[in-house]
Amino acid sequence: MVSKISVPQRSLLGLAICLSLCVTPSSAQTCSSYPNTVNQSNPVSGICKGIISYNIYIPENASISLLESSLSNLTALAALKSTYPECTNAYAAWACSVTFPLCASSNFTVPAFELPCKSLCENARSACTAPFTALSKQALLPDCSVIQRFKTAYPTADCIDPTIVGNWTYSTSSSTNTNTNSSSSLSENCPYPFVTASTDDFAKMDEAAKSKCFGSCCIPCPFGNAFYPQGSMDLTNNITEYVRWVSTALTFLILVSYIMLPGYQTQPRDLILFVTL
Repeated sequence: MVSKISVPQRSLLGLAICLSLCVTPSSAQTCSSYPNTVNQSNPVSGICKGIISYNIYIPENASISLLESSLSNLTALAALKSTYPECTNAYAAWACSVTFPLCASSNFTVPAFELPCKSLCENARSACTAPFTALSKQALLPDCSVIQRFKTAYPTADCIDPTIVGNWTYSTSSSTNTNTNSSSSLSENCPYPFVTASTDDFAKMDEAAKSKCFGSCCIPCPFGNAFYPQGSMDLTNNITEYVRWVSTALTFLILVSYIMLPGYQTQPRDLILFVTL
């Protein structure tokens, strides 16, 4: 005999089924290939292009575009590609591998991804210390003692090493214009001896002059002044110029006095002294 289910029981049963289905996360952790395409309307789209050739791990309630948004600093770093390719490649490889770990398994009951190796972080820090220091952006250098996002130390085995990542090929019109954007996170408030170059300045520069630029910060001509304290060479040049004018005036006075006064007829030997002066 089949027992009947009352209306209240049906309601409770429906609620239980609904809860069992609805508690499932809307976006579970998963593995995916990196698109390696750039959307010109979104500067950070495909920002790890060329670096990632492996399947990436995407955590719960996340997406590729959401993770890429945390890499907005790399659009400013693109301005240094021609000047410091070693730095930009190493830094982008480190940043992208931290943001997009390697998907090691689709079975999420075991550790499902590999983090970047410590050597990848150390390469980025070593290659970018000089340019970041010149731009007073040392705070952007990676801390190789811990991966802040995962609150764990960098592994030295079973991890993403420098041989796994490729060369950074990302470029957009917006990143090209970073050279002339004084509000760039890597080039604002250029420290001495750099000065901020405008769009017109870059248009007038030859390749040799552009090679002395870091983002929108450029070493002004003459380049030799950059090796001395600010303003010291200008002061030295001004003092030298004044001494030359005074020396010229005194020499002219001596010459006139020698010609006008009769002493040169009785003491012609003095001419040797005047010529020496």
